[in-house]
Amino acid sequence: MTGAPAPRAPAPLVRDPANAGRPRLTIGALNFPEQALLGRLYAGALRAAGYRVSVRLDLGSDQAALQALRRGRIDAFPEYLGSALGALFHRRLPRRRGPAYAAVRAAFARVGMTALAPTPFEDSAGFAVRRGTARRLGGTSLSDLAGRAARLTLAGPRGCRRRLDCAAGLRRVYGLRFRRVIEVPLARRAAVLRERRAHVSAVFTTDGALAKGDLVLLRDDRDALPPYHVTLVVRDRALAAAGDGLRTAVGRLQATLTTAALQRLNARLDRGASAARVAARHLRDSGLVD
Repeated sequence: MTGAPAPRAPAPLVRDPANAGRPRLTIGALNFPEQALLGRLYAGALRAAGYRVSVRLDLGSDQAALQALRRGRIDAFPEYLGSALGALFHRRLPRRRGPAYAAVRAAFARVGMTALAPTPFEDSAGFAVRRGTARRLGGTSLSDLAGRAARLTLAGPRGCRRRLDCAAGLRRVYGLRFRRVIEVPLARRAAVLRERRAHVSAVFTTDGALAKGDLVLLRDDRDALPPYHVTLVVRDRALAAAGDGLRTAVGRLQATLTTAALQRLNARLDRGASAARVAARHLRDSGLVD
């Protein structure tokens, strides 16, 4: 009996000579590692499609990125759905990806910008357990903690007991009441699981620490936590000048950016690799660039 065929690698992005004659694109990103990585990934995919591309990886806030777009200092930047609605437009954030993206797209459209279709991955609040704990739970969703939380310790950020993205939210949506809640710095959230100081720990879903495979990210099956998928926001004038190749290149890249892939890429950043090097390797390994 033969196994299922391995998934086919995507065909490389095709360089269109016509794109070299279009206006140069400047991709911006915020000044922290995952954003720098995303800026490099988008820039690399667009260069592979033949565009002339510059990058700015020094933007200090979501508001600064939006201002840079409005003033034409950048042409596009990767933005998280939750950050767009909360930090930029001060809107209530829907709990599902579809409605959240629709709200973000409409908000940017009103200011002359297009939010392209979002990534498969999201960098949102989440909760992880050891793989052995997941086996004992008999599942990998937050609902599987029901009936067991009273015997478990939850690790989370300062104020976790009162936060809707931590113990308070899990109690409200899932009815989970933990035996104990401890406050742990972000850099220690995976370590407390491995050291068995906690059974469940608050994490971010793209944490590089999750790439080792010994921890399991629990699925938020009741949408307690808001979506933080990424959309590439592009100035309408720049998008029109770039032609269809921009959407094609972005879509092909984003198909490779699963949550598991971002965990692996962030793990390489954690080990000291530069964003440029990690992005270039991903483009090669994913088959987008020869």
